Amino acid sequence: MGVSQSKYDRNYYLTNCDGYTQDGSLCGRLQTILSHIPNWSGMTVFDIGCGRGEVTKHLISLGANVISTDYSYAAFDLFKDNNTDREVFIRTDVTNGFDWIKDSYFDVIVLADIVEHLYNNQLSILGKEVSRMTKSCGIILIDTPIMNGGESELHVDIKESAQEVQKYFPNTKIFNTHWYKKPEHCNIILYKL
Repeated sequence: MGVSQSKYDRNYYLTNCDGYTQDGSLCGRLQTILSHIPNWSGMTVFDIGCGRGEVTKHLISLGANVISTDYSYAAFDLFKDNNTDREVFIRTDVTNGFDWIKDSYFDVIVLADIVEHLYNNQLSILGKEVSRMTKSCGIILIDTPIMNGGESELHVDIKESAQEVQKYFPNTKIFNTHWYKKPEHCNIILYKL
């Protein structure tokens, strides 16, 4: 059992998400996590929990090939508003797995603001799938709060350390961590073995 998809409505995405700044640039927190990859050109990327699509739009502008997914109908509608027909959005529940994607397909998988929305059993499913879909020597970028306890009914089972998060992603090691306004958000960069 997870958080109901209906909780992630249009109002949630328009009042609780900080993807773009007033001038239309990607917010500093998301710029920070994406800066861990120096060259996105030609990269095959999976943006899981993409929400309104700011990360997808930014990565495509840098030359990446991006597939995006979220399970919210509101996210799907807002994604279409923020992106052109070039982007691929697939509405699916990540805890059902991605058996339609072959092993070792993506150079980079981005998990910005999703880990904290999943219960441990859901994160276990997602972590195994993410590891399976990431190429050997590929990168998994995670941006999540690291704190004891949840912030709201939508932030569940928040982990207390980067090591605790990494354990859900088999065949990976922590390459780097970086705080963005500690303890607000932690960037966890995993390297696929």
